[in-house]
Amino acid sequence: KNKVIAETEYYKDAFAIAKLSDVDDDIELSVAKAEIANELINIKNVKASFVISRINDKYMISSRSIDEVNVQLLMEKLGGGGHRSSAGAEISAGSYEEVINKIKKVIDEAEKEGGID
Repeated sequence: KNKVIAETEYYKDAFAIAKLSDVDDDIELSVAKAEIANELINIKNVKASFVISRINDKYMISSRSIDEVNVQLLMEKLGGGGHRSSAGAEISAGSYEEVINKIKKVIDEAEKEGGID
């Protein structure tokens, strides 16, 4: 977990995006994603966190937020869902970088629409 957190990318200084790529067990992967997403949201100035993992050709995103960002709406734009402060999505993509770019795009769109304070 510490390695993933240390290698986290920060977008616009308020959105933490992490890649979790070294876990093979589905249950362990789900737990690790949730724990990392929760830890990242506690970092100063982080409004929302996104942790990405991959199984075969599918990428799973686990997201968390504080009051300023409704991650449910962001994940819905990627075909997922959840709750205002905890949501997720499963998408097809060619790489982690493609998934990261999709996350950045929905953040940008939400900011333009006034969905992020």
